[in-house]
Amino acid sequence: MRLVFICGSLAPERDGVGDYTRQLARVCVELGHACLLVSLCDDVDEDCEVDGIQFIRRRNCLNASAEEQATLHTAITKWQPDWCSLQFVCFAFHPKGFVRTLFTFLKDLPDTAHRHIMFHELWIRQAPSMPLKLRILGLLQRRQILSAVKRWQPKQCHTSNSLYRDLLADNNIASKELPLFGNIPIVTASPNSASAHLSKHTSATQERLVIVPFSQLDRWEVRAAMKRLHQLATAADVSLHLVQVGRDRNGEARWAHIAQRCDLWGWQCDQLGPQDATTISQLMQHANLGMNSTHIQMYQKSGAVRSMLEHGLPVLCTGITAESRRKLTRPKSAALFSINDSDAALIELLKNPKKRSPASKQITISKQFIFELAL
Repeated sequence: MRLVFICGSLAPERDGVGDYTRQLARVCVELGHACLLVSLCDDVDEDCEVDGIQFIRRRNCLNASAEEQATLHTAITKWQPDWCSLQFVCFAFHPKGFVRTLFTFLKDLPDTAHRHIMFHELWIRQAPSMPLKLRILGLLQRRQILSAVKRWQPKQCHTSNSLYRDLLADNNIASKELPLFGNIPIVTASPNSASAHLSKHTSATQERLVIVPFSQLDRWEVRAAMKRLHQLATAADVSLHLVQVGRDRNGEARWAHIAQRCDLWGWQCDQLGPQDATTISQLMQHANLGMNSTHIQMYQKSGAVRSMLEHGLPVLCTGITAESRRKLTRPKSAALFSINDSDAALIELLKNPKKRSPASKQITISKQFIFELAL
């Protein structure tokens, strides 16, 4: 098959959906398919080929002239795709998440290509604690997205989690679950290389290295989560060494609080920031467990959680408040834990974090993607 993937940005290691799209296309090429990647709101204007994958990257295509947009439509049409796959996050295409200009652009894609959407995100969902401004914005996004999708009429839709699948079904949009895979390739572990990035510390109790990769949710209830972690670590007679790695947008205030708490409790805290994929993979394999701000109800949509699981780490989801009142199935995995789990379960996790051998899911999930398009 000839596949066109469309997303907001393809800047390496700066955009989670862009990294996912690059990895998915790479595996599809290895499986014998041809791929063209198109970004509409990137940080460069560039046409190139990398490892057998064609790239068309544009800075501000959705606000470009009709002539410039027509040139891109012509390039995609000449490529003769069998499928055009939109990797959808509404905020990737507009600062307020509005999608009218996006779907106006998409309507002129070649009629001969089937249309596909992967819903990485939906609209801002309603919550009583949410400011009125955001609730109104969410309602406007929802109306625009549903209207645009029904007009575009994709032949196939996917999403990463059961909540989004159910929300789409409520609005008469059928979708299938396609699990995410980790964006960080698994490299040969090098403990010495990983340790070189970490501060040295001697503790009277056993230390557990906890990695916290990539950007955390803005609504992370970090103070409540840290208080609970301290209670559990004290009961388990261990100290924690928290390691932040990757870009964390708007995370400085949270990490200032975390560093302050760690200093008060005699824990270590390293805020490493952006690192290359090899270093992140080595740090994940060196760690005892992983931690993320998401609620366990939504672990399926977190590329960070998937990356840690693929690297063999048990993962603690520290989101305290559920994102939906719907009754969603708790994942049946011995490697996934919630901050709301029983004291006994979490104390045992800190005492004896059970790691597994790293194993990538990229090929398995990419094959599922291709198989379901071919149905």
